[in-house]
Amino acid sequence: MKLSLIRNALHSIEHGIEHLDDAIDDDALEQLTRFDPADGSVSVENSDGSRSWYADGELTKLPKAYGLKFAISHLIHGVELLIKAFLERVQPGSTSVKGKPGHSIGMTAAVKRLVNQRPGLLAPNHLELLLRAREIRNQIEHAELDMQWPAARRTALDFLSLANYLAFALHSIRLGAAFSFDPYREDGNRAGEILTALLAESSPITVEFVQAVATEWAALHPNERMLLCFQCGARGLSRSEQVCVACGANDGLEIAIMAEELDDVVEEMVRLKAIIETKRH
Repeated sequence: MKLSLIRNALHSIEHGIEHLDDAIDDDALEQLTRFDPADGSVSVENSDGSRSWYADGELTKLPKAYGLKFAISHLIHGVELLIKAFLERVQPGSTSVKGKPGHSIGMTAAVKRLVNQRPGLLAPNHLELLLRAREIRNQIEHAELDMQWPAARRTALDFLSLANYLAFALHSIRLGAAFSFDPYREDGNRAGEILTALLAESSPITVEFVQAVATEWAALHPNERMLLCFQCGARGLSRSEQVCVACGANDGLEIAIMAEELDDVVEEMVRLKAIIETKRH
């Protein structure tokens, strides 16, 4: 197998999305309520309405919700490779460790070099999230895992939002479009659809990143008036692309156009009213 940095990054992000979706669906949440991590027991409802418990200690099968650890690991890996792919494009060989053939710099060093190359690309709280990546990944991969499920879910969504932003800001790749087609399946690729739904989650970092993607797009297309996307809340709905460039949502364009035209009418009415009031005085 051979993967470029970009393909390796996108592959990890795509599977991170799949793990995340699988870990937070209704079935996963129902399993989570039945599992007791203290003794590894699982509550089972019998056909007569009574309850029994199954326990096999360390061998008890974990609920699907625990797949969040795979989502976080894959998404952090994808983000790291997106950064390294950018650094290699700007300066080939810059991610290699001098004197150690085959060794690559870690996330912290890559982030510092990214800041030098693109100052202002990331806000302080975004950098803080990136610099925590090593600690989070080490906890998942090299130690006992002790993470509250809601916090793990939020961490996964934050890194997904970050991946979506860096893919576009550094490589002009819209993940929603990249993950919308699967040449190996007749029913297409659901990862793009899942991504759109997940990016609609409301949190400070998610909102900031989806709007940042829309802002980057608008800067590259100054003659296009961007519309408000009712899915993610960013002004990223493009008439020319027929989708929201921030989250990938492909519906709501007609409503957004109508809302924008209504705003224009209201704005014009306010302007005319001000002129009339001025003439009266």
